[in-house]
Amino acid sequence: MESDKDPAILFYTSDFLTGTMTMSNEDVGKYIRLLCLQHQKGKLTEKDMLYICSTYVEDVFKKFVKDEQGFYQNKRLEKEAIKRKKYCESRRKNIKKRYKSNNNKKITQPTYVSTSVVHMENENEDENKDIIKDENKNKNECVTFELVWKDLPVQMRKGKKLALKHYLASVKNEQDAGNLKIALKNYLASERVKKGYIQNGSTWFNNWQDWIEEEPKKGFAKKIYTAEESRIISPEEEHRMEIEFLRHINET
Repeated sequence: MESDKDPAILFYTSDFLTGTMTMSNEDVGKYIRLLCLQHQKGKLTEKDMLYICSTYVEDVFKKFVKDEQGFYQNKRLEKEAIKRKKYCESRRKNIKKRYKSNNNKKITQPTYVSTSVVHMENENEDENKDIIKDENKNKNECVTFELVWKDLPVQMRKGKKLALKHYLASVKNEQDAGNLKIALKNYLASERVKKGYIQNGSTWFNNWQDWIEEEPKKGFAKKIYTAEESRIISPEEEHRMEIEFLRHINET
């Protein structure tokens, strides 16, 4: 008796590459094996997860949701498998109806429909086109941002998520990317940084255009910090200084 287990699902390479961009090659290998195992078993036990991962791997485990019974599932894979199963079933019913109507014969229902892959691919592409469009649009920018982020001083590598948001909103083309490099070079060589006043990455990426010139906002009397008090600037102090700066601009 032929098994009715679907041997395949649609695999979107662009989505997969985007979702695993920051994972190591070893972790990606574990992840793809777990996806294959879930497709065969339906759900994964913690034993299954640990058998393939050997130990708890955060980047891999966070790709799966643990339900109340303690089973792990990747929701995207589950969704695609169910969608494909429903479509194949509808095709089998349509074929059966058509043959019964034309020939009044009982036919053997095919377990799978050869045309389903093409149809399902188009169907899923239509459903996910907005997501894929956004991911493709930002994928290269995210990779470039990661390179810039790694070159920042350790003191600036704070607020990465918000910094990325500001980066994507302000860097739209090659000219912007070039200006950002100039701005970062000017900022790191500025007296502020030499005195120890170093902004968090989330703050700097929100106003990096101010540093395209070597000395932005000329005329503002900057407070000079001692070495002891300027090593770390708290978010509250940084916010207070920005308010003070804006007040100064409005008064002049």
